Amino acid sequence: MFIASKYEEVLSPHVQNFVHVADEGFSESEILSAERFVLASLNYDLSYPNPMNFLRRISKADNYDIQTRTLGKYLLEIGCLDHRFLKHTPSLVAAAAMYLARLALARGEWDATLSKYAGYTEHEIQPVFKLMVEYLHAPVAHDAFFRKYASKKFMKASIVLRQWAKKWAPKYLDNVQVQPSSGKTPRS
Repeated sequence: MFIASKYEEVLSPHVQNFVHVADEGFSESEILSAERFVLASLNYDLSYPNPMNFLRRISKADNYDIQTRTLGKYLLEIGCLDHRFLKHTPSLVAAAAMYLARLALARGEWDATLSKYAGYTEHEIQPVFKLMVEYLHAPVAHDAFFRKYASKKFMKASIVLRQWAKKWAPKYLDNVQVQPSSGKTPRS
């Protein structure tokens, strides 16, 4: 956790916080020694194909729309909670997240520019897109995660996407029964 927090967080916790979390089971010097051991074992190579990096790349084609990207981040985190996403590449999960976020916000078609930046066509995205819609349409399984993204800070992404899924899941998923809704579909 100590290494991960340093790598991922803008303001990483001090080592003393980890001493406290470990209930004083390890000293500060032991944690720092373990950190050096792990880093040396990894040859200091901490990079991996992070889906967020792919989402940022696709965002270029979306003019870095903050609301779309925030919804996309929520959808990316679903991939950390649902094992069904593990068989898909991080780039495909990011492309599906951007696709669904844009669809939910009615931001337009998945055009050639988005396809170029994502590396995937609309057709190639569909299997992961459908997994995301299934997750959103099902009852909330991870309450703390839902509440985090229901906050104003995260533009109520979880609420926006769950409301969208409640209304439009039958259009995109087989064998889904929900109450009929009025209005036009995002893509009729």
